[in-house]
Amino acid sequence: MVAAILIGLLRVLRMPRHQVGLAAIPLLWFYTAATGWQPSAVRATIMISVILVGWTLKRPVDLLNSVGAAALIILLLDPQQMFQTSFQLSFTVVFGLALILPPLMDRLHPWISPDPMLPRALWSWWRRAVMTVAYWLVNGIAVSLTAWLVSAPLIVTYFHLFTPASLVANVPVVACGMLALVSCFGSLLCGSWLAHITELFNHAAWFFMKCMMMISRWVTTLPGAFHYVRGPDAYFLVAYYMGLFGLGTGWLLHPKVCRWALGGFVAVMIVGITQWQTDSQTVRLNLLPGTPAVFQEDFTGRSNLLVDTGDARGIESDVIPILQTRGVDALEAVALTHGSKHQVAGLTNLIKVMPPQIVYRSHAKIRSTKYSRAIDELLTARPNLERRVSAGDRMGAWEVLHPLRGKDQSRNIDNALVLRAKFHGVRVLLMSDLGEVGQELLVRQVDDLRADLVITSVPNFGEPLQPWLLETIEPRVVLVHDSLFPMGERASAKLRVRLARLEAQVFYTTDIGGMRVEITSGGWRVLNASGSLWSSR
Repeated sequence: MVAAILIGLLRVLRMPRHQVGLAAIPLLWFYTAATGWQPSAVRATIMISVILVGWTLKRPVDLLNSVGAAALIILLLDPQQMFQTSFQLSFTVVFGLALILPPLMDRLHPWISPDPMLPRALWSWWRRAVMTVAYWLVNGIAVSLTAWLVSAPLIVTYFHLFTPASLVANVPVVACGMLALVSCFGSLLCGSWLAHITELFNHAAWFFMKCMMMISRWVTTLPGAFHYVRGPDAYFLVAYYMGLFGLGTGWLLHPKVCRWALGGFVAVMIVGITQWQTDSQTVRLNLLPGTPAVFQEDFTGRSNLLVDTGDARGIESDVIPILQTRGVDALEAVALTHGSKHQVAGLTNLIKVMPPQIVYRSHAKIRSTKYSRAIDELLTARPNLERRVSAGDRMGAWEVLHPLRGKDQSRNIDNALVLRAKFHGVRVLLMSDLGEVGQELLVRQVDDLRADLVITSVPNFGEPLQPWLLETIEPRVVLVHDSLFPMGERASAKLRVRLARLEAQVFYTTDIGGMRVEITSGGWRVLNASGSLWSSR
């Protein structure tokens, strides 16, 4: 946009073509320096400089060659940019515009073109005005559609956002951006010698920038404006861009290539359907790092469930971002195991961003704290949100084992909810940070506590998973959801030594970060960001 404005001004001043290029390139670099040498501005300036050099020398402008040359120059200066999201988005979109936009425009222009046999001089003024607006709208929509199609997979991959609303916002936002830049240039040219005109230009620039912000905010309020989604696999990205660029260039429509392309499309569809079926049968339990939260996700029709929220800091920095990367737009249910700060203080922040449909709480009376009082006030103001549970009740696929109704203990941790579920034959016991008294009561109340997987936190008094409780459970895998802060909820050396004697595999979130348990009909495994930690297969 800046280059177009500069070239337009210099051409109005009747400067020769070669002088226009020689003047515009240094001015563009001055603008880039004035804006702080931002990487995106540097990339754009290198790209347009390469194009302007060819235009100044009166050489045929080939956008693909120019963009390729600009990418080569940037990578020679800084090869690591190849792995930066902004570099990939910038050049993928520009390559897409160079390859896909021309054939798309060729198809759209005939829809609005007048009778080619009617000379333009015979058009009425209103027809010329309508055609000018129509061409501008069609061109803008075509550019917006192309840019969206090309950038959507990368945006999903890196930001986990699918944004159909950007198709509505792009054209008016770009138009407002151009008008704001023109106003800024007008203010710069008028300077102090036309102070009143300069002030008008400044107000106009601010008005158009405010319009950009207002349009962007308004579009996000539209139904279905954006969705959080999981990132696609590498095979899908390769197939998508091959198909998109192949159709844009017409290469895939060549008779000799069309059959192979159809076969590749069928193969991608088969892989995609197979993966979808696997996803629909997989139950995932995510232990979120930095918080005691456990998130259950699956695609079998059962509602997702977040057990505990963590504190306010953990909600903002860990829980909500991780849920969004898993494609969670809304929570069906939240379970609060008890009223400690580290377990529930983040519920207020969570409701503001991602309000759940149900909040499960224990019937047990809890020791009053400022955090529990805040939760009480919050849920009292939303009477349809809260649902009280106790031993014998169910929360979706989970059965509540503890506490019994009317058997309240003096400490919150001894009243913590204990949940049990069975997924594809795998028995899971979720114990939160149940205290020692609560563990004794659990053994007395439940006849069969055996479980393949146990997930526990560290109580601030005593230790989790006492030896006599472990003998009753007989777990194969133990996941200790401890945290560095507060210190009282970090697994002690004594606990680690004791659990190391077990035949079961034991993993700690403070050692390996967040973990995910994936349970399918063929087996189950525990993995973290580095890969699989344990597998039943």
